[in-house]
Amino acid sequence: MNEIQFSEVVATLCKHHKNYTPNGTFVEVSIFLEGFAMGAKVGGLKHRDCHSKFTPFFRWLADKKGRKQSVNPWEDFRGEYSDDIDALNGLANLYREYAESVIGTNDEM
Repeated sequence: MNEIQFSEVVATLCKHHKNYTPNGTFVEVSIFLEGFAMGAKVGGLKHRDCHSKFTPFFRWLADKKGRKQSVNPWEDFRGEYSDDIDALNGLANLYREYAESVIGTNDEM
């Protein structure tokens, strides 16, 4: 699965978070997405050595914001928003932007 396809999964989970997780929290959605991304081999072979399939996204986000990459990227990402809903909307939008920026640069599976 490539990042564009996965961005559609991210958008769906972020919009319908209570349908896919017990309580619909940002943490639950992030855990779900981590597992889904690993199983779907998001990014193909290019990112096979990353601990998290979201590492390239968080690197991109750090560069975009002119910051050093965080040690705790999920926690820091959530902390930038007033609540879980805003964080989920931000994640969906930023992941789509990231996916569009890397289209064609990753091996697809």
